[in-house]
Amino acid sequence: MTSDVNLHNIRYRSKNKGDRASDQEESDRLNPKRSITMYQIYSIDTLKVKSLVELKAIAQPIGAVAQDKRSKQSWIDAIEAKQPQPVQPVNFDVDGSDVVVDGVVIASIEQDDNLTQPYFVAINGVEIFRDAAWGKCFSYICWHYKQGTLPIPSEPADDYLFHEELNRVAAEVVEAQQPAQLPQVGDSHFIGNYFLRCAQVSGDCAAVWDVSCDGAVMGEIRMGWDCFWSHTMSLGSFATPQEAVIDLHEFAQELIAV
Repeated sequence: MTSDVNLHNIRYRSKNKGDRASDQEESDRLNPKRSITMYQIYSIDTLKVKSLVELKAIAQPIGAVAQDKRSKQSWIDAIEAKQPQPVQPVNFDVDGSDVVVDGVVIASIEQDDNLTQPYFVAINGVEIFRDAAWGKCFSYICWHYKQGTLPIPSEPADDYLFHEELNRVAAEVVEAQQPAQLPQVGDSHFIGNYFLRCAQVSGDCAAVWDVSCDGAVMGEIRMGWDCFWSHTMSLGSFATPQEAVIDLHEFAQELIAV
């Protein structure tokens, strides 16, 4: 056994310089060397005190080209556009169940009686994510906030036009039901860019609203006693005031086009 090992070592060491050179060439081919060029990052204040010649020298290796080659500011703008921007750190604080960034609550992590996934992320009272671990919920908030993809559900409006009970009854009517709450004449609301003002309460319908857009009156929408909505330009009915307003707007646009 010892003899075999010695012979092997002798054979290995007996390789000539040509063999070793070939091995090195093969190694270089399989593992090519890569060069990495590092560039200095300059602040705006630093660039402002540079001369035009210095700015051109800074711009050349990063491929920055000024639109006006005689203007220092043009060279500064070109360099700034080519330089990588520093990443601003985001500090996430936890105050009770709230996750806070710069003093603003961006989400909360709540817990309920769910046996498998008791922790959930809520924004404006709306659940958007659920997991078995509190840390997973926190990571979800941090990652999506940094990416700019954290959902922001709209806060529920506190007026009778958006009551869930009325919308549910309007969508799944099994029998006529008088609205539980009516507005007063003169009450006003916005639906998107549309301004609604209550013109009538009770009578043939529960409420009548004048609808305006950019100061121009488009027509009326009406809420019936069965909680369905209609408007003055159509015989159709709608489950929500939003649908009635949009359909009224479309009819108004058609009349303008004619």
